[in-house]
Amino acid sequence: MRLVLLPGLDGTGELFQSLLKVLPPRLKPQVVSYPSEQFLSYKELVPLVEDALPRVEPFVLLGESYGGPLSIEIAALHPANLRAVILCASFIANPLPPSLAWVAWLPRPLIALMGNLSPPDIFVRFIAAGMDSPRDLLDLFRQVKQKVSPRVIAERVRAVQAVDASEALKKCSVPILYLMAKQDRLVSQKCFDDIRNIKPTIQVIEIEAPHFILQRKPQEASVAIDRFIEGLSGNKPMS
Repeated sequence: MRLVLLPGLDGTGELFQSLLKVLPPRLKPQVVSYPSEQFLSYKELVPLVEDALPRVEPFVLLGESYGGPLSIEIAALHPANLRAVILCASFIANPLPPSLAWVAWLPRPLIALMGNLSPPDIFVRFIAAGMDSPRDLLDLFRQVKQKVSPRVIAERVRAVQAVDASEALKKCSVPILYLMAKQDRLVSQKCFDDIRNIKPTIQVIEIEAPHFILQRKPQEASVAIDRFIEGLSGNKPMS
C-alpha cells in the first residue's frame, strides 16, 4: 500500500525521517513537499498534492499537523484509489491555544523576523519536541528550519489561524484514523473533538508523546498506522 505523507509547518518532509526508518516494507512511503521559498495557501497546495498522488495503486493519505487540513481537502475531492486518511496531531480549524491568540495580531513582517530567530532549546522542547527530547531531534529541527523562508513560515502560521476544513471533512467518505499526542501543547483535545463531532466513526489512537508524535514515538506510530491500514484490506478503493 502506498502511504502518501503531507508534512507539517516546515513543509520539507525531512522530519518524517524517524518514521520512514521503521515503517514495514509493505507500506511504500511517498513524501510530498511544499515549496520552501514560495508560500502557497491551502487551496493552492491542493493541485500540487493532486499531481503527486498515485494514479493506479491504492493509497492512504497521512497529514501531519499543518498537513491535516490539506489531507482532508484532498479527500473531499474523492481521488481515485484513496483508501483512508490518517491525521497526526492535527486539526480542522485554528488550533492555537488562547495563550497564543496574540500571534494573530502580529504583523507579517514581525512574524517573519521572529522566524529568522533561533528559538532556545527549552522553547522547542516545551512546545513541540518534549522536555526529554534527544539532541539529534533538536538539531534536525534547526537544520530543517533553515531551509524554509521565514516569510513562508509566517504565511503558513497565518493560514493555520484562518483554516476551516469542516465542510471538506463532511464530504470525506473514507475511514479516518487520528493519532493523538497525549502531551500535545499545540493541538488540544478540542481539536480532536471538533473532528469527532463531524465524523463520530473516526478511529483514535492515543500515544504518550508531545506534538512531534511521529518523531518521538515513531515505532508506536508505525504500528498504529500499519494495523489501521491492514484493517482496510477488505475495503474497496473509492472511485
